[in-house]
Amino acid sequence: MRRRKTAVAAACCLALLLGTLLNVLFVPGSELPPPSPPPPRDGAPPSPPGAPLEPPEEEGGGGGRAALARQLRERYEEVLRYRQPRAAGVRRAVRPRERRLMDLAPARTSAEQQQQQQQPRGRAAAERGRASAELGLEPPPLGCRELRAAGGVQYLGSGYTKAVYKAVLNRSLAVALKAVDFGGHDVSRCVRQFASLADCYRLAAYKIVKEMVLLQRLRHANVLQLYGYCYQDSNDIPDTLTAITELGSPLEMIQLLQTSWEDRFRICLSLVRLLHYLAHSPLGSVTLLDFRPRQFVIVDGELKVTDLDDASIEESSCTSNSDCFMEFPARNFTLPCSVEGRCQNMNEKRNLYNAYRFFFTYLLPHSAPPSLRPLLDKIVNATGRAWSLVQSSLWPCGVWRVPASNKGIHNCQQDAYLPVTSGELQWGIDETAAQLERVLNLYKSGEYLQNATRISKSEYRRVPEAFIPDENYRCWPSYHHKGCLLSVFDVNEAMEICDSYSQCKAFVLTNQTTWTGRQLVFFKAASNHIMPDPDKITYVKVTD
Repeated sequence: MRRRKTAVAAACCLALLLGTLLNVLFVPGSELPPPSPPPPRDGAPPSPPGAPLEPPEEEGGGGGRAALARQLRERYEEVLRYRQPRAAGVRRAVRPRERRLMDLAPARTSAEQQQQQQQPRGRAAAERGRASAELGLEPPPLGCRELRAAGGVQYLGSGYTKAVYKAVLNRSLAVALKAVDFGGHDVSRCVRQFASLADCYRLAAYKIVKEMVLLQRLRHANVLQLYGYCYQDSNDIPDTLTAITELGSPLEMIQLLQTSWEDRFRICLSLVRLLHYLAHSPLGSVTLLDFRPRQFVIVDGELKVTDLDDASIEESSCTSNSDCFMEFPARNFTLPCSVEGRCQNMNEKRNLYNAYRFFFTYLLPHSAPPSLRPLLDKIVNATGRAWSLVQSSLWPCGVWRVPASNKGIHNCQQDAYLPVTSGELQWGIDETAAQLERVLNLYKSGEYLQNATRISKSEYRRVPEAFIPDENYRCWPSYHHKGCLLSVFDVNEAMEICDSYSQCKAFVLTNQTTWTGRQLVFFKAASNHIMPDPDKITYVKVTD
């Protein structure tokens, strides 16, 4: 028996040790950057993570290299489609800081690059300058000099192509740095297939260049700002590119579900304003093919798109309505085919339905002012399938799933299904934006309160220049995690809120406001200890 207990204890210790080791090795969000592959030896490309030990095979001898050259040419032509248009016959002077902006035209293989290195330096610089002028990018305010003096560099994360870092420039400006991830999926797969690290890097770098061009072409309050870029040698590859952009906070949906309705409405309004701009942009209708919350960040409370390398302005061609089929995980749509042979508003509708399924259905209706709920439900119904009945007391868990029968929402705390109502893509982005702006106007002006009873059930004593430091109780959602801090339009609404909470015995008007101009108010469970404060006004309930 003692031997069996010893064996069981040893097995438990071993399992714990292995679990700890796996957590350390695979913990997400590590602050250390992913290791770069070792430099190539004897002209051979490095083996990326997961690459086979045998040398990669090429398709039909030189067919593999030809396929890579074709992909480089396609990426190059795609970037040029987004360039700044120029007047006919007008050539823009090449600025000195642009001379290293990507040797784009035309795409060259590794052998061609070696031939270029043997050319006179002046001719090579002239070709780089011509390519940068062809792109029409403006000179960057931040470049390599600022990047070399960067401090506090921290790895934030990576995707298929790019790695993103946080850095502080000029000892004051926090920025995001985007660079090709040498150990990422795109480069690793390309190297396994074509055995050319330099060309594979160049193929991946086109995505960063495309994103830089789009960030300059699409100037909008909800598009991330491009601060600059830098070319410097790395991993034996000349002119590796680093883009310098505005820094935002990652979009965490579970945290957003626990914030006030006003802040969640701001996120949805920011998104709709962005999509309205993309539908009418200088490039035409722009669709975000990789539309997920991780492609957005929050900057000063506003939602901004940060990842544009998968954006597209291509409109789908068609000969009949059946060609205009949009497929989503839980819903499919068929749009009309126009007489011009284009699917009507497909880019716009794709963006709008993705906004519904990732944002509207979770953030818009819940805990909204009751008088605004009918309009918000109408917006959600008109942009997708509405999940209309949700119990607020059960929502904070933030975990929902749609059952296989698709007849309702399975609640995470109770084994019950809440009924839903179905809707269609009835509205375009213009109508959706107009209705959300209407909600904003009703909320900011206080018109949403006009149909409500404005007579308080209790009497309150006004105590000017006073504050209650303690006596807090928690409510949800609140701007303060240890107390009940809500926004109100006026004192009457604060009284109504206090009347609705049995534990509320007083409230304090602060001199702070939200982004809509509404006043923040602390609601208190008692008024036993009142202290002077020239910036606050306290109201104490005297009758219930």
